[in-house]
Amino acid sequence: MNQSKDIAASSSIRWCHDIGGEHATNKPLIKTIEVIALSSYEEKDEQFKEQVKMIEVSRKSEHATQANGEGGSLA
Repeated sequence: MNQSKDIAASSSIRWCHDIGGEHATNKPLIKTIEVIALSSYEEKDEQFKEQVKMIEVSRKSEHATQANGEGGSLA
């Protein structure tokens, strides 16, 4: 019977240690930083995609203008 109490106490101590470890290692803070970094990345990724689309449209417009002979000379 004494051995089962020791096992239960040991399990309880490990559980408390694990819970305390979560907060001691600042995991909630790390999770917050990960969320902020991810949202920042997604925003910058979307801006990059918009810039690429604008460049593609601009290049297509330039090519169309040159093909119609309306552009400047191509030396």
